[in-house]
Amino acid sequence: MTRSKGNEFTVELPNRRIKPVDGMAVTAQVWEEAHDHHWLHQRFHDRSLHGPGIVVGLEVVASDPADASVYVLPGVAVDPQGRLILVPEPVAFDFGSAHGALRLLLTYDESRPAPEVEREDGALYVRAQFGIEVATAGDLSPGPSPARGGEQTPPSLAGKGAGGLGFSPSLAGKGGWGDRSHGVELARVWRRDREAAVRDAVDAEYPGQNAIDLRFRRTIGAVLQPAASLAVFYTGGRKETARDEAHGADHLARWLRANGRQAWVDDDVALRTGLDGADLLYIVGHDAFQLDRDEMGALYAYLQAGGTIFFESCRCDAQGGGPDMPADASFLDLLASMGIHLQELAGDHPLLNEPNLFAAPPPAFEAGEAPRVLAAEGVVYASGDYGCLWQGRRRGKVATREEIRSAAEWGANLVAYALGRARLRQRDGG
Repeated sequence: MTRSKGNEFTVELPNRRIKPVDGMAVTAQVWEEAHDHHWLHQRFHDRSLHGPGIVVGLEVVASDPADASVYVLPGVAVDPQGRLILVPEPVAFDFGSAHGALRLLLTYDESRPAPEVEREDGALYVRAQFGIEVATAGDLSPGPSPARGGEQTPPSLAGKGAGGLGFSPSLAGKGGWGDRSHGVELARVWRRDREAAVRDAVDAEYPGQNAIDLRFRRTIGAVLQPAASLAVFYTGGRKETARDEAHGADHLARWLRANGRQAWVDDDVALRTGLDGADLLYIVGHDAFQLDRDEMGALYAYLQAGGTIFFESCRCDAQGGGPDMPADASFLDLLASMGIHLQELAGDHPLLNEPNLFAAPPPAFEAGEAPRVLAAEGVVYASGDYGCLWQGRRRGKVATREEIRSAAEWGANLVAYALGRARLRQRDGG
């Protein structure tokens, strides 16, 4: 064995491997050495090239209704020693009376060697297991440190590892927030007192007291961005010009792809059959319109399934522009019949903040007129015609690069908002 040193860790790494030959005796020692060679190299690879952290899953969510317990969802992690931790099914964890600044940790464990079948000559198996425990943050507590005060009792682990041998966590300071040598951090909670219910954070960036804080989780798995699917539906007449360009949606998709987000457009879809798999439905208005019952049912089902609708009228053919377009009135009447009430965008709305920051919606096709953008859950309405600007058009003037870029960045926020809704729906089992 040679001892290989990294910046923060030491791993026993074998510098030899067994060469099999015919007739050699495969003893238990030989078998174990052969397997350890691969296992130790895999651990070294995971620890040194990826580091400890969460590969996939392992989200932490509050109980419903909220109480002292949380649920850790299935997933995979790598611990500080490069060992793979698998949580195959949701696990409930009860904080008990623990309070103050707390960290929820996932740790690795193994079972004792045991046979699958009670036979004298049967193989012995070592099963990988996991533990979940809570550690205090020591000196970060504004009052007496819970870790030093001795007031808390260890919470219990509700759930078991893969081998069916769960173990109770300990409540102790592990060197403060910076020490991650013990396990993989899943979440933090600043719990006000032992009676406080633990809740999901309303704002993930500012979770506050008694809320699950996921900001400091370390993700090491490959970040696989889902491809965004945009479907374009036209209402009314005069759509030949718009259809040639998918009313700017294809330009937006190209811009997204050039900036690392895969996005594709299905143009001129039918509401009854063309919405499956679409993250964003872009409805382009031409003249007044009225949907039939089947089309309205398809729209309602699409929203309930986590889809997002973006509506605006095409203004390039309208003489002189103006705030009122026939298709706008038809769309607002449609929403009213569905019980959907649009509101002005608040300053913290994702359409103005994620991933690009806007103080207000950027200019659109109509020159000299600030577009009005309204939204409800899953529905976005714009009065300015961003689609034409995505094609480089503005009324009465040539669109500048800055104007086109700002409109495309706002379109990126729109697509991100739609993907976020779809992701939440999938997580909640919709």
